[in-house]
Amino acid sequence: MKVGDLVKYKRYPHESLQHLLGLVVDFAPGDYYGTRAMFVIWNRDRNRGPANTVMFEYVDELEVINEDR
Repeated sequence: MKVGDLVKYKRYPHESLQHLLGLVVDFAPGDYYGTRAMFVIWNRDRNRGPANTVMFEYVDELEVINEDR
């Protein structure tokens, strides 16, 4: 996963968030609980903030839909 990739949440455990599409905009600095993290802008309200807000997300919970090449 890299900056520019289009992502969505993995089906489990985020079944209620499958409708969201996001764009990876930056790497989160450091290592969080043994996993990498990214900053993502979501196309809709994520219940943690309004749409078009940069959100901190764990890479393990996301899947790439379309890679930026």
